[in-house]
Amino acid sequence: MQCRTNITVWKVLFTFLVLSMVVFSKKTLAQENIDNQIVVMFKSGIVSLPDGRDRANLDEATLPTPLRTLLKAFDAQEIAKGIPEFQRSDTLRVLPDGRLFKVPDYTNLFVITLPTGLQREALVDSLVRFPIVVSAEKNQRAILRETIPNDTHFQARQWNLKNTGQFGGTPGADVKATFAWDITKGSTSVILGILDYGIQSGHLDLQGKVSGDAGYSVSHGTHVAGIAGALTNNNRGVAGVDWNAQLVSQRIDLGGIPEIAQAVNDAVAAGARVLNNSWGLPSYSTVLYNAFLSAYQADVLSTVANPETGATGEFPNSFGTWIMNVAATTNGDAKASYSFDRNYTDVGAPGGNADGVLERNIYSTIPDNTYGYMAGTSMATPHVTGIAGLLLAINPNLHNYDLEWIIKRSANDIPPTGRDPSTGYGRVNAYEAVRHVAAPYQITHGNATLTKTNNNIQVTFLAPPLPELAAGTYWVDRWQLEAVVNFNPIYSQTPWAWLSQTGYSAANPNDAKEYMYENSTTSSTTIRTFFYYIRTNLLGQTINKWAPMDPNILSRQYAVLGTPAPLAVTITGPTSLGYKQSGTWTANASGGTGSYTYEWRFRYNGTGPWSSVVGTSQTYTRTMLDTDFELQVKVTSGGQSVYDTHYVDYGVAKEGVADSDVTVQIPEQFALHQNYPNPFNPTTEIKFELPENGYVTVSIFNAVGQRIRTLVDEPKTAGYHSVVWDSKDESGHEVASGVYLYRIYVRPANASGQPFKAVKKMTLLR
Repeated sequence: MQCRTNITVWKVLFTFLVLSMVVFSKKTLAQENIDNQIVVMFKSGIVSLPDGRDRANLDEATLPTPLRTLLKAFDAQEIAKGIPEFQRSDTLRVLPDGRLFKVPDYTNLFVITLPTGLQREALVDSLVRFPIVVSAEKNQRAILRETIPNDTHFQARQWNLKNTGQFGGTPGADVKATFAWDITKGSTSVILGILDYGIQSGHLDLQGKVSGDAGYSVSHGTHVAGIAGALTNNNRGVAGVDWNAQLVSQRIDLGGIPEIAQAVNDAVAAGARVLNNSWGLPSYSTVLYNAFLSAYQADVLSTVANPETGATGEFPNSFGTWIMNVAATTNGDAKASYSFDRNYTDVGAPGGNADGVLERNIYSTIPDNTYGYMAGTSMATPHVTGIAGLLLAINPNLHNYDLEWIIKRSANDIPPTGRDPSTGYGRVNAYEAVRHVAAPYQITHGNATLTKTNNNIQVTFLAPPLPELAAGTYWVDRWQLEAVVNFNPIYSQTPWAWLSQTGYSAANPNDAKEYMYENSTTSSTTIRTFFYYIRTNLLGQTINKWAPMDPNILSRQYAVLGTPAPLAVTITGPTSLGYKQSGTWTANASGGTGSYTYEWRFRYNGTGPWSSVVGTSQTYTRTMLDTDFELQVKVTSGGQSVYDTHYVDYGVAKEGVADSDVTVQIPEQFALHQNYPNPFNPTTEIKFELPENGYVTVSIFNAVGQRIRTLVDEPKTAGYHSVVWDSKDESGHEVASGVYLYRIYVRPANASGQPFKAVKKMTLLR
């Protein structure tokens, strides 16, 4: 009676749902799109897919008829597992300290794809009324958090910080400041030097931030200062790239070369970590060259605006590879027409269009507590200065060369692609820069080696090797600065690497480009650059100068920036031993953030409590008795611990029993063993055990759950089996380094037997 009543209620409910639905026209299923999906958690046993399948159409899936009818009414043609690799055994997990925690049973979680997202609300509303549905909701992607300041003119006029397409611009053609501000807004302990024509320190959007020289002669310096570090989120005016940095003003309009050199020295003495230079000189100056080189030796980064149309001179841009040169980009994410192409260009940054439409230029502070538009590479440079300030707010121990390379490596490449004279490495991206400095990223420094590779050879320089020397052929010694580093622990992804000094190339010395060779993997890096000691010219006149700089007066280091791979450990060694046979097992640790410590334990028959610690080295040796046992190792690195277990069965004849009397061993239960070796390159062996005959599928998946190779897909007899993976995909192409999953699925020949599933991880290191 109760059963009939439930069926009646079910039919009535379903009839109501179908009648109350909006009827949609039938459409072809579009390409999979999260915006067209819903996520449903069903009660246990309600929905299933064909064996070995992660997704299926509605006709292939096992569904209650009312549910199938409802989904077809919405034109849903595919249903997929939400987390394909999840097994019911995963619902109970053990923390490193031994505590248990329960995870929801995601074997009942499914994703349903619709033709368009327009139907999602109606289907979710219908599904939540079904008794078999635990929850139903729209699928969603994670959205980067961003900080929108309340400054009056920010959203309407500061496209350089957040470009939404204002004034015909390209959305996203900005420095991504709003996303960077969600990580850091800067620090008052960071000082940025503004070498310019003075700043109105009393401006309402600069009050309390400016020290140094008083007064100003034109609006230029005040405008530049506002871009780099205006007061932000103060309900007035504009936002600055660095909300909190302090600004030290050093005027360069009050004299000549001696006064400019003094301005550089005073800014460094005042604690400035970055010097913003939105100006240029018509010709080379030895005095200023030495002033900027001295600042670099003091670990200060100098940002310099590229020359513009009609400007004369290439200085301080051409002083050396330690100068960070900035080109200008437009609100359409292209190089500005007035920004000269130069081989020494490092990056581009918004500088305005200068096309007659004021709103396409850069809006910032100008004297008399007002605001205005300006365009130029002068406006581009303080964006880079402000980003450097944000990086120092996160990690004040970054060196000047770290700041430069992080900003360059994180820039968005814009046409022409690749490093080019127009915008160097691309338009700067504040978010990507600060993201690579914040946790979990870590930066490591070490010593690089300077070695003479060629003695007194003729080398032709395609451009002036030094500002005071002409292009041409010279007698030189060639020196190589190089670091070859093997990482321990390894990195989860290929890290960035650079040297503290950047020289010229060996094959094509000084076409006015810096040269840095880098070949990095998750486990090693090789970085090199070249310096030249110029002895004489072809006339025999003595020169005795280093180009592009003397590598002996600066630190010779390398830097590596990345995220250490997660701590992992795998036990390798015998899986079967005979009576009184001895075995040795090794804990193969990888990842983590430091050296490894080991703790070994064991227990008989794989049950009961673990023993106390029986070994603390990487390997452990013991003798087999007449019973199975299980080993466990705990590896600790940098305060984190991981575990692995290894089962050893008593699978060989006892002492004194002839081989002819030994019966072939059949496993008592299904098992999937850890691959060996692990990590591996390029092959690894996967062993599995079958207590009965069955149809076996062994597949390889990448870290995001995509099947890339099926190794076994055929019937197998009971016993011990193995298969080798050669780290190639189904098409025969080698796959990249990384973490992979391998899964076994066994359908027993006995129709009443329960299928066996198991998944394990392995690491490929090229």
